[in-house]
Amino acid sequence: MSYPPAGQLVLVPWHIGHLGDLTQNALAACRDMPILLCEDPEGTRGQLAELGVDCSAKEVVRVGFDVDPTLLERCLAHLATEDVGLVSDGGVPCFVDPGAWLVAAVRARGHRVRVLAGASALAAALAASGIPFEREDATFTFHLYEGSSRDPLPRLLTRSGEPVLVFVRPEQLRDCLAAAERASPKCRATLLVDLTKTSSPYADQVLTRTVREWRHGALDAIDLQRVSDLSVLFQGQVPRQGALGRSFETARHVGRRLCDWAWMSSFLRRVSDRRVSDRRAPIATWDGSNQDAPRLGRCTRPARRARRPEHPGRGDGR
Repeated sequence: MSYPPAGQLVLVPWHIGHLGDLTQNALAACRDMPILLCEDPEGTRGQLAELGVDCSAKEVVRVGFDVDPTLLERCLAHLATEDVGLVSDGGVPCFVDPGAWLVAAVRARGHRVRVLAGASALAAALAASGIPFEREDATFTFHLYEGSSRDPLPRLLTRSGEPVLVFVRPEQLRDCLAAAERASPKCRATLLVDLTKTSSPYADQVLTRTVREWRHGALDAIDLQRVSDLSVLFQGQVPRQGALGRSFETARHVGRRLCDWAWMSSFLRRVSDRRVSDRRAPIATWDGSNQDAPRLGRCTRPARRARRPEHPGRGDGR
């Protein structure tokens, strides 16, 4: 696919707690591009000033989660001649950050979208979890907790035994744990608090308790008002019991045993051999002919003889 000779939308990752984690490519992109789109223009200007980037001649424009046709036209006008930068407030852009709609709209109009590598809050949380993701069967579920009454967190905790990583705001942590306790009170909840944020009193703390322990006293030891960022990793969920008293895990184990390939292949081989042997076996049948002896061959039904009337003289029905 060919692209027009124009600028490209550059996704610029940001640090997730320490200015030193900002990559050189990201800093160079911010320094060279004349227009930057971000969620918090004033905060971005302040941090760029600390890094020695002069923003006096730059356009720093706010981008939101909702589609903005005016901003799209403005961005396309710049892309006709130059690059446009989309800067995240933390981590990679467009992941739990605004701008996804802009990426889709720009790409649909034939412009290139380039992604720069950088820090990721999701990758940092998974790395600190201690889960061996190199295993073939290692999977996880990501969820952004919003605190609504229809939040799917309880369903996610009872759906399977895989870890569930939840991004949650500190002020909603108690509600999140309450929802988890209703679904699986004995599962382990690991709080990953202020990763890479060296100025926080709880920087890089990874604390593990059961959901019930967090809900009934353990969480009181943390001043959530002094926490700026956290995520929760739920592990070891207790599946709901079925109508017959058999848990989901037990049912899945039974299903795996029934579908075991060695057993199934052996069973199918025995059935196939039996059918072949039955099909090849010669069958002695009488085909209704006047031959003295029956012949070997395919089973045929003898010719049906005319039925005699039970009472002579009344076979005509009269």
